[in-house]
Amino acid sequence: YKIKDNFIAFWFQFIYPNRTFLEMGQEEVVLEKIKANFIDNNVSFVYEEVCKEMMWNLNATGKIGLTFNKLGRWWNGTQEIDIVGINESGNEIVFGECKYYRTGKLMDEKVFYDLLEKSKLVDWNNNNRKEKYVLFSVSGYSESLKKLAETREDLILG
Repeated sequence: YKIKDNFIAFWFQFIYPNRTFLEMGQEEVVLEKIKANFIDNNVSFVYEEVCKEMMWNLNATGKIGLTFNKLGRWWNGTQEIDIVGINESGNEIVFGECKYYRTGKLMDEKVFYDLLEKSKLVDWNNNNRKEKYVLFSVSGYSESLKKLAETREDLILG
């Protein structure tokens, strides 16, 4: 199960488990816990949801170059892909990766090549599918990744 409301999810992630500290007036302890875990345990997941919404918008406007009618996360127990969209009545599939680097690091082409390798593990119309790749980065993209995207028709920088 997943809580869709971001405020309630935040409350259960950070406030509820630390209510004893708050009741004892130790707000600084709770604030430090929030600061230490806010990006990795909250913002990055919210960013992935924003990226999914962006994927639906790209789908609706035809900017991906294929269409999908199902969208979600893929995981096989060891590998994960943030976003996978499929066209159930066709052979189209799109893979997406979302990066929220707290250091402001630019996404580089390694992320694309890692996604390319992980996409081979997705068992869906393997011998007959049209693939696209969409990358999202809150801090931007390296020049080498931008150049790569210019040369590949199957790669979109969101």
